[in-house]
Amino acid sequence: MLVTLADMMKDANARNYAVIAANCYNYESARCLIKAAEAEKSPLIINIAEGHLASYIKRESLAQEISPMCEATWVPVCINLDHGFTFEVIVSAISNGFTSVMTDNSVYSLEDNIERTKKIVDIAHGRGISVEAEIGHVGQGDDMSNPGNHLTDPEEAKKFVDATGIDALAIAVGTAHGEYHGTPVIDFDRIKEIKALLKMPLVLHGGSGSGDENLATAVDCGINKINVFTDNQANARDKVYEAIESSEKKLYPLDMMKIIWDGIQEKCQYYMRLFKSSGKADGSIEKTEFHMPWDENADL
Repeated sequence: MLVTLADMMKDANARNYAVIAANCYNYESARCLIKAAEAEKSPLIINIAEGHLASYIKRESLAQEISPMCEATWVPVCINLDHGFTFEVIVSAISNGFTSVMTDNSVYSLEDNIERTKKIVDIAHGRGISVEAEIGHVGQGDDMSNPGNHLTDPEEAKKFVDATGIDALAIAVGTAHGEYHGTPVIDFDRIKEIKALLKMPLVLHGGSGSGDENLATAVDCGINKINVFTDNQANARDKVYEAIESSEKKLYPLDMMKIIWDGIQEKCQYYMRLFKSSGKADGSIEKTEFHMPWDENADL
C-alpha cells in the first residue's frame, strides 16, 4: 500500500516507534526492502537520495517504476526523496511518483530555511504529498570535531515548524551521515525537549553506526523515522566477501546479486525489530488522498 509520510508518521508518533528509511537506487534494491517489511509486518520508507538520482538513476523513472510494487504490497510503503537540495529536483520528485519529499535547507540561516521550505510545502501539500525538513545540521561521520555547533535549538525548531507546516522534522542531536571517525554522542535530553515542545514526528539521520542502544533509546525518547544506508550496504558487502572466501565454486554476478539483496534485507529486518516497527503493519495506518503523476490534472 503506497502511503504518504504523514500517514505513516501519525501512527508512529501515536504508538512511539520508528520506521526505517532505507535508501534504494534501483528496482531490485526496492524489492528487497519491501520483502523485509513483509517479513517483519512493518511499515517502510524507501529513500531515494538526490545524490543517487544524479549519479545512478533518472529521477523521472525510478519512483514511477517501483510505485506499482509498493502499491501492490499489503504493508504501508512511502517513497521519499532523501536530502532534496535543489528546487527543480524536489518539484520533479513531487511530479514523478514520490509520496514524500525532504527539502534540506539546513545550511542556510533560519529565515532562509523557513522561506525555502515553505515554498516546497505549499507545492507538495497541494498534491497531498508530505514534506520533511531539517533544522540544525547533520554533517558527515568523518568530521565529528564540533557537533555541538550544529545541534538543533528547540525554540528555533518550534518557530520553524510553526512557520512552515512541515509533516516531519529532522533534528541534529549528535549523529552524522556515513561511516563514523569518532564516537557519536546522542543528546537524548535534547530529543525529549524537542518532542515535548513540538509533539510531532521527529527524524534521526545518520542511523548507521550509531549503536543499537543509542538508537533504541532515541526511539524511546520520541524519534519516529531513522535513516539507514551505510549499514545496509556494509552488511551486503560483508556477505559477498564471506561467500567468496567460503565458496567451493566460482561465484558469478547473479550469485553475488542474490547475496547482496539478502544482506540488505537481513539488516533491514534487524533494524525494524530494534525500532519497534515490526508488527505495526496491522491496519492502523490509514491512507489519505494524494495525486500521482498518472492522475488526471496532476501536472504542477
